[in-house]
Amino acid sequence: MAIMRGTLREFIEDIEPFFYGKRLTYIDVGAFRGEVYKELFNSKLRIREAHLFEPNPKTISELTANIDELNVKNTHIHNNAVGSREEILQLRSNGGMTKVVDSKTKETIDIFSAESIVLDNFINTLTEKHISLLKVDVEGFEKEVFQGALTNLANQNIDMIYVEAGMNKNNSQQ
Repeated sequence: MAIMRGTLREFIEDIEPFFYGKRLTYIDVGAFRGEVYKELFNSKLRIREAHLFEPNPKTISELTANIDELNVKNTHIHNNAVGSREEILQLRSNGGMTKVVDSKTKETIDIFSAESIVLDNFINTLTEKHISLLKVDVEGFEKEVFQGALTNLANQNIDMIYVEAGMNKNNSQQ
């Protein structure tokens, strides 16, 4: 297990040799406004197809506008959450973050619903049935995302995983 510190640009430079000459299938779970995808797009990496998942209706329009600016084909935006099963999730928008809430949550401000998909099922819809780079930034919902990809993880159908995670144990968002 590697813990990487540094910038996104340094990460991309580190992985460019691994993907040299390959056309990637990129999946972004928790795409937010698409900043990571834009960095990848502007790198030496060649993206064959990209699927960006963002459940928050407040940021999906910004994501769409940012990606439309790139004027690139084969980039698909999905207004869905990703989890361990197909279901309707309750989420809370909290400034720049979105978090899945449970039945114990009493707050009702900025709560919205989103349909959740399962990566194992979604991968079967891809041309190559393979993910080159999976980026996950889901504010504490990582376990559920990976549970929904267990078959493809076991079959090594995912080359590389990039997880954005904080390490502050006092932050309830993580």
